Amino acid sequence: MIYDRSYRSATVCTAVTGTMTMALKAQRALTKAAIPSNTVKVSKSVNNTGCIYGVEFDISLLGKARAVLDGAGVEVKEYLR
Repeated sequence: MIYDRSYRSATVCTAVTGTMTMALKAQRALTKAAIPSNTVKVSKSVNNTGCIYGVEFDISLLGKARAVLDGAGVEVKEYLR
């Protein structure tokens, strides 16, 4: 999926999932719900335990994204704004 990164700024929210596998599961669930998203590696400055992944999406879709991820059984460790 080609993703438009032009919105990247304070309007981005990242759902931190931990593993790449869970981030990809989250991205698939969001895509099915028509929420554009991108799998990202979360900066080490946020978490010093190694490679942590998540999905980023437009913050205006946070409520819908939370419901979709909960329904898909995706464990989100935190939401970064």
